[in-house]
Formats: sequence, C-alpha cells, structure tokens
Amino acid sequence: MAFITRREGKNSISYQVRYRVNGKVKVKSFRAKNETATSQRNAKKEAEKFLKKIESQSFLGLVKDESNMTFEKYSDVVFEIVESDLKTTTKKAKEVYRKVVNKNIGYMKLKDITPLFLDKYFFSLSKKKSHHVVERHREIINTVLESAFKKDLIVVNPMLKLDFKFKKGRLKEKKVIELDDFKEFIYHVAAIPGMIKYKFYLLFAFFTGMRRGEILALTWDDVDFEYYSIHVNKSLNRYGEITTPKTKSSIRYIVIHNMLSELLYEIKTYQDDMKRKHKEKYINNNLVICHDNGEYLQANAVDHFLYRHSRILNIEPITSHRIRHTFATLMRGMEVKDVQALLGHSKVEMTVNTYQHHDKYKDETVQEINARLPKIF
Repeated sequence: MAFITRREGKNSISYQVRYRVNGKVKVKSFRAKNETATSQRNAKKEAEKFLKKIESQSFLGLVKDESNMTFEKYSDVVFEIVESDLKTTTKKAKEVYRKVVNKNIGYMKLKDITPLFLDKYFFSLSKKKSHHVVERHREIINTVLESAFKKDLIVVNPMLKLDFKFKKGRLKEKKVIELDDFKEFIYHVAAIPGMIKYKFYLLFAFFTGMRRGEILALTWDDVDFEYYSIHVNKSLNRYGEITTPKTKSSIRYIVIHNMLSELLYEIKTYQDDMKRKHKEKYINNNLVICHDNGEYLQANAVDHFLYRHSRILNIEPITSHRIRHTFATLMRGMEVKDVQALLGHSKVEMTVNTYQHHDKYKDETVQEINARLPKIF
C-alpha cells in the first residue's frame, strides 16, 4: 500500500511517496521549489499523480513481489498460527474447506494471484456452490493474502480489488418445536426398552436450554441442590473429547427450577438402580446423562437417534439445537439478562447488551420458568 507523507526541512518542504517493490520499501520525494503556497501545492500534486501511477501498477499486477512461495505452502504456516487456540471440532470443520481451496489454487505462487483471477474464481464458484461455501472460501483466501501483504510477500492484497459482489446470505430461520410433537416424541421414546437415557436427555435439554455437548459432559458435582444451581463448565465434542464450553460466556450457572429438580431426582434414582444391577461392571463417570452402564453418551448417537425416530413418527426432525431454540422462545418476555445467562450467549444480537452484569437470578425469574415450561411427561 502506497501513501504520502509531508516532510519539513530547514529550508524546504517536500512530499514523499512510500511504496513497496519486491517486498522492499521505496521512497520518491517531490520538493517544493520555494516556500510559497503555490509551490507546495504543485509538489503535492506531483506526489499524488505518482501515487496514482503506483497504485495503478499494483492493481494491474505490474509491481509484484518476487517471492516464489505457493498459496498452499504459505497457508499452512498462517493457519498453524491463526488456529492454534481453536477447538478440535472447529479446526476440523475449517480444514475441510482449506483442502478444497488448496486443491483449486494451492499450486499458485502468491505473486501470481491477481484480482482478475479471483473475480473469475469466485464467479465460477458462486454458480456451483451455496453462499455459505463461497463465504468460507473468501475467508480462507483473504486470511492468507492479507497475512502475505503484512509480511511484504505481496505488494497489495488482491482481495481488496475485486469487482465480484459477495451476496449476503439470509439467516436460516430456526423452527420452534411444536409442543404436541415433542410430547409425542417423549412418550414414544419412553415406551422403547433401554432407551430411557434419551428421554432423560430430551427433557433435560428442554428444561435447561443447554447445548448438547454441555449436557453430555455434565457431572453430578456440577449440580448443587443446596443453592439450586447447575454449573456449566465443560463440553463433550463429536470426537469424545472433554473441552471447555463454546465461549467464555458459556461457563455459567443455571437455576434448578421445579420440573428440573423432579427430573434430576428421577435420573438419580434410576442410576442408583443401574449401579446395583451392573455392580462392578458399572463405569462410574459421575455423569448426569449417560448409558445404563455409566458410559458417555456420544453426540453422534444422540443426533442419529433423534433423526431416526423423528422419521418414524413422521414429524419435523427434532434436533438438540431446535430444543434449545424452543426453550429460548418459551422464555420470551422474561428479564433479558436472565435469559442471556441461562443460554450462555456471548453476542449482543442473541439476547441483550452483554456489558450489563448479571448478578443472580430474580425470584420472579424462577417462578416464571416454572410457569412457562409446560408439563411434558
């Protein structure tokens, strides 16, 4: 990126144009012939004219860095650093798109990737793929090229020079679960021998609004019956790993209301029976929601069960996220900061201004939860 600076010497004023060629900073000065305003204006105009020429050459690709590093080689370096703190699930999801991008342009040298090439690339991609896919490619390519620009490997980030217009995709509307469908699903599951763990999972999700991974990782030492609260502080991912919750705000306390208290008592009683039944074969992971022998209930198993039995009942597929969304919808009209705390939202647009501090749940909030949640089972 080229720019102009004004310098004042002892006996002169000049305008300097700073720009990069082959990764090196170049400076061209335009000195005013004398100290008059007219002379200074002329010098500035000459500098501006030269600046436009340099920017034009950069745009056309005439001024380039001579680095021979390929896009794929440099992207490996960039994302090793950028994604160092990401969770395993997030890394794997992003890696899928990176492999496709590298297959398409990974062989190209950074210096050879021009705005015209990228315009054609995104235009072609948009004809075959969804807005979501195009955005993921845009994010990856821009991250790599912006880093290359900052490291002086290219003179300008060609992503800033595109004519291609990226469309803003519409947010997919989340559908609230019909309560009659949910009740039918619960009664259906409860009637299947050995599937009571899924009934417990469904009701627990419905009564708390917790994320799937948070529920599957919850242990009894997170449940405080004395202060009627549940401490959400970990999550089970798709790969069977215990991690921290999704965001910093996801580490939270959830109030134990009446129906949740009854459910917890039912789960505890059932698990005590299972411990006596399985004896030394029982795996005591201290989990609230688990298999009859105490083993972890895996995320994929939950998803598959919900999808398969939704099809059996011929109802709109019930998912963990739809249950969470339904819980949030039922809480509408309550104190918004309480709803934000219950759900562990981090973004303002999800619930409310996160800069307000949430101290504790109001007594009225607990009463409202009891009143709003319908009797399911």
